[in-house]
Amino acid sequence: MIRWRRDTIPCFRVRWMARSETPAAVDVLDKVPGESVIELGCGTGKPTVALAQRSNFFLAVDFSLNSLRVCRQKLAQSPHVQFVQAEISGLPVRDGIFDTAISLEVFEHLPSAQMRETAVQEAARVLVDNGHFIISAYRESWFMRIFGKKESYHYPRIYYFRFTPAEFQEMLSPYFKIFIHHPRIGGLVQMAGCQKRLLHGSNKTLEGTTAGQ
Repeated sequence: MIRWRRDTIPCFRVRWMARSETPAAVDVLDKVPGESVIELGCGTGKPTVALAQRSNFFLAVDFSLNSLRVCRQKLAQSPHVQFVQAEISGLPVRDGIFDTAISLEVFEHLPSAQMRETAVQEAARVLVDNGHFIISAYRESWFMRIFGKKESYHYPRIYYFRFTPAEFQEMLSPYFKIFIHHPRIGGLVQMAGCQKRLLHGSNKTLEGTTAGQ
């Protein structure tokens, strides 16, 4: 008999999750400017191959050098794709460079609310005015409230946090206006398409209202 562990259930859904998440991200990317794109947390590049085809310059960022090496091999025939090893909460690039930023199932693995907030701010910083951000993250659902945990670790000690839709939007709204929200992708992940808010002055006063208003 198969014995299910509450903290490892998501590990069994990687393949079928990618079948729905990557097409959803591509669909949003096709609706926004994508001449220059940065992917925050590319990993081994499962969605990167499809995403990179839709830009003239694509920067893949990940903290894992081994993952970047695998990703580079998959994109060896794509000279417009470059790779940088860095934390997404401290991107080594100038302000206002990219049309679009993408991050798929990465923010839930940042181990503190402060780090997640900083990473959202960094995504906004490297985007042009009115640039776009496509982001997905684990979603807290009734199923996972019964069979999983909101905050725990996957094997081997990979931190995760499941966002309610309200928490997801609250994380993004200081720097982005959400124009599309897919609350359920494969049942366990949510995705948002966002546009960068305009900021005034050095105190970063926000223009407009919070997301959803």
